[in-house]
Amino acid sequence: EVLEQLLSTVPGRVSPLELIFDQEKKIAFFVEKRVLEAPRICFHPSDDTCTVVLENRDFFQGFLPAAGIEYGVVSIEETEE
Repeated sequence: EVLEQLLSTVPGRVSPLELIFDQEKKIAFFVEKRVLEAPRICFHPSDDTCTVVLENRDFFQGFLPAAGIEYGVVSIEETEE
């Protein structure tokens, strides 16, 4: 219910593209630091039957700033089992 209100989507179909629907900027967006190093990023556009592939810089330096979306960077350390 909350996803529908904030992002116009339902569980299982959440993607960073839906952040444009969060007009009140209630959602904090964080990305793992290694994602920033990838040349391209992939995710589904509210439809899990297809995939969008974007150049990293187009998403982080184009889409997010144009939509007024800020993001934080986190580091998830790998551990040995």
